[in-house]
Amino acid sequence: MFTVTLGHDSTDSVWTDVRSLSWSDLCTLLTDHREGGKRGPCIVPARFRGQNRKQAEADEIGIVMLDADCGHTLEEIATAIRATGWAAIVHSTHSHMTTQTRANRARWESFQADCPIAAEDYFLRDKGYLPHVTAGATVIETADKEVTIGHRPCPKFRVAMPLVHPWRAADFPDQKTANAAWKERIEALAATLGLHHDQSCTDTSRLFYLPRHAPGAPFETLVIEGADCDLWSLASAPMPMEAARPKLATTSAAPVQAADPATSEMLDLARWAATHGDRFLIATALAARSPGVLIGHVADGVKHHIRCVNEDSHTVPGPDGATFVIDAGQSENGGFVHHCRHAHCDGKDRLFFLGRMIERGWLSPADLTEPAFLLGADEGEPGDVPTYEDCMAIAEALGPDTTPAEINKALTDIYEARLDPIALRMVLGLMKKQTGLPLTVFQQGLAAIRAERRGPSEDLGLKVAKVTLAEFFAGGDHLVRGVDKCFWAYTGTHWTRLTDEQVLNRIVDVVERHIDPDDIGFRTVADAAFKLLTGLRALPGDVLRLTDEPAPVINCRNGELWISGDGSTRLLPHRFDTYLTYVLDVDYDPAATCPRFDRALLDIFARSTDPADMARHFMEFFGYAIQPRRDIACYFMLRGQGNNGKTKLMQTIERLINKRAIYSDRMANIESDRFAIGSLAGKLILLDDDVDTDTLLPDGFLKKVSERKILTGQLKFKDAFEFVATCLPVMLANNYPRCSDLSWGQRRRAKIIPFDRIFTDADKDDRLFPGIWANELPGVLNRAIEGLQRLRQRSGFAEPTDCRKAMNDWLAHANPLAGFIEETCRADLAASVPTSAFYTRFREWAEEAGIRNIPARNTIKRNLENLGYRVAHSSAGSVVHGIEIVGHWYASRTAA
Repeated sequence: MFTVTLGHDSTDSVWTDVRSLSWSDLCTLLTDHREGGKRGPCIVPARFRGQNRKQAEADEIGIVMLDADCGHTLEEIATAIRATGWAAIVHSTHSHMTTQTRANRARWESFQADCPIAAEDYFLRDKGYLPHVTAGATVIETADKEVTIGHRPCPKFRVAMPLVHPWRAADFPDQKTANAAWKERIEALAATLGLHHDQSCTDTSRLFYLPRHAPGAPFETLVIEGADCDLWSLASAPMPMEAARPKLATTSAAPVQAADPATSEMLDLARWAATHGDRFLIATALAARSPGVLIGHVADGVKHHIRCVNEDSHTVPGPDGATFVIDAGQSENGGFVHHCRHAHCDGKDRLFFLGRMIERGWLSPADLTEPAFLLGADEGEPGDVPTYEDCMAIAEALGPDTTPAEINKALTDIYEARLDPIALRMVLGLMKKQTGLPLTVFQQGLAAIRAERRGPSEDLGLKVAKVTLAEFFAGGDHLVRGVDKCFWAYTGTHWTRLTDEQVLNRIVDVVERHIDPDDIGFRTVADAAFKLLTGLRALPGDVLRLTDEPAPVINCRNGELWISGDGSTRLLPHRFDTYLTYVLDVDYDPAATCPRFDRALLDIFARSTDPADMARHFMEFFGYAIQPRRDIACYFMLRGQGNNGKTKLMQTIERLINKRAIYSDRMANIESDRFAIGSLAGKLILLDDDVDTDTLLPDGFLKKVSERKILTGQLKFKDAFEFVATCLPVMLANNYPRCSDLSWGQRRRAKIIPFDRIFTDADKDDRLFPGIWANELPGVLNRAIEGLQRLRQRSGFAEPTDCRKAMNDWLAHANPLAGFIEETCRADLAASVPTSAFYTRFREWAEEAGIRNIPARNTIKRNLENLGYRVAHSSAGSVVHGIEIVGHWYASRTAA
């Protein structure tokens, strides 16, 4: 078995879908080539220690994946792999057989000036393409900032191979060494196979999109049988060779010097780095001097994503989330970091990028020594810190007559030295010997100085709390302590719950980087910071609107779609202060269509009296389900025998909504789980996708949750809280469930959608809905919005004839009383029958019909009243008025 992590998209912030898959499972997963855009479901070969996809938490990798996207054919790749005897899965990537490559115009023109002969050919080869792809390449379009070069079709493939021995971070001295070893082994594997590979795939946290291709585009897959790859026995890769480019012009090596644009003076960056490289706050400097190069995303609290200053060399210029910088003091090695995963940047020294930043005016030479951009610049130079020998000399100079002020001055100097415990004990021991004072006096003096310099634990806790909010939660704007006593964090599109432990994890990360354990225990500071952070973000009122009317908005992946009273829409950018707790898993595109879905919907309802009316009604239900405003008291039951399309339609809703906004459980079990109701807060749908035959529905709970009523819920280890349910109850059933409540309130809420067609093996298409999910969800969203607009304009559902008939069928089944009356009774305002006689005949009828779970007499009495019959007491006892049992031994009597 191989452990992998699956994701819904590269933008996922939490990675918890860890799977153990067999090689057969992986073969199925990685050869299921679907139509659609490049982005979508993805796989990470690694398992992580936490919930974040980052190299620092990579724990184990059991399969190796690499991209060969420079022109190797499937036959060439297969031949190379079979020569090793290893097993592999090979599939084409989304840009397989592309015939165009875009490039930065300025870099292209610079290259062309250096290499005027066959420039296009060598330019592409410089980017890594193989000669059979680049031969005859030519510029086919020139725009303001980029050129498009046409070339021969370029095969692009991804290879996955099982490992004999997995990579485990625990097998190495530290994470940095482990990550470097993995990168070296990937390069060794590519060299063994003779493949030019994408060097950005050597990251231990790298994700790969699952196989997808554009509609109508060619794709290829291949499974090669063989043994597991022994990655650790391979010879190291040779040093990389430069592309075969004619040397018509001399280019400089990766610069450790940079020219000052103002004076043309050359700066020696290597010498500067020797004294300032481990202190330079590069992200802080860029934010102050060139804020436009930051793209607004900070990963793991320290990785500030920027435009790459070397983007001219990228295949596609522009910001793409591949480049980040880290301030000194926040990286693994302590110094500042510049990282770009593009092949033409990977491996270049950080000083190369710093030099280009200066040459392009992003930073100035003066910024390199600006105190505001240097870590610890206000704490004095390293030479000012006393050494151990200095401290021993200070202690030696003390005596029995030394004044308290002189002792305090000595302790202050010793504190500044930051000695290790053994050295400090020796210095304090000498002070004791020289002065004759107890050792505890000096220890207490140091503690007082430490408290004065660092502040008490409460002050440190506040500092850590504020730093945590600044680094991870946009200064606090992206974190809220809700009325449910849970943390909610803003993801960039919506708010989602965080556990206390997840927040504490961020705090501990800050504590480890900002607090000296010699000064105070980590746990003490972390506990104080957690309590203070909780108080700081417990905002007044219910900002998440768990108890208020939700905003009239459908939250899409690319923005907030606001809906006015008449149903018209307007797309606005995501805002954290809209406080939406869900996001649909689709972009809003008003021009998108869904012809295959339209045909499928009519086909599913083809056996109904009016298929078009059923399709219209279903899309109104669809539109109502995907938004949180629950102003119509209702719940839905999709009923029909198997293979009728109801599950596929519900799965379409699930894929559009995103499963995080759906709570799935047995409807009959909800009330028995005291934590389940609290979990409904912020959800859009409460789904029971397989209602058992003869299930007794929780009618009281359904009446409460089917409209905007205040519920009281509780989460594990949390206090009870109130919220208004926004989750629409939806049930899928092959057979009707039972319901003991036939009141008007229950009947008006129930909405039944019957599915009468059964698809056979001959007329069903297993590829239809996967194709719809891959290509038509934006169009399906538009159909749902149209349905919602009709619903709003009408102020309610207009149920088709088949739905009303299904409702009557369900009532007859859900509570057999209605069926008994229809079959054996006759309405007659002048008639009456004793309740005892009515119930006796009802029991006989039910037993003859094989009905189980016959309702009690008191329940029958209540249901008769709910159906409009009067039950009253007379001198002869309880009597049902207005009804006659046809042919019964009890002759009807005139009603009193």
